[in-house]
Amino acid sequence: MDRFVKVFAISVWMVSASACSWLQAYEPPLVQGVLIEPEKLEQLQVGLSKDQVRALLGPQFGADPFDPKVWDYLLTTNQSDLKKKYVEHLRLWFDEAGYLVRWQRLDKPEP
Repeated sequence: MDRFVKVFAISVWMVSASACSWLQAYEPPLVQGVLIEPEKLEQLQVGLSKDQVRALLGPQFGADPFDPKVWDYLLTTNQSDLKKKYVEHLRLWFDEAGYLVRWQRLDKPEP
């Protein structure tokens, strides 16, 4: 009986230890930032005020503390089923009066 208990305990330990290698914790899909729809991006034009841009695209991710005339819109997603992370980045530049001068997409998919 004592031998049976030892064999059973070792078997249970081996099965539980091997389970750690193939069983992974659930990682929920995570979306952070502002989703920029292509239709709204097409409506951007030089000369829009900061209020008009905010009404069109929503609140910016954050203001640059060194240059308040630059706004960044970021969207980060991780899709656990694809094992992929994607970053969407839109940068806008305003003049001293607060009107849109130019914008640029700085997207980069990460491996």
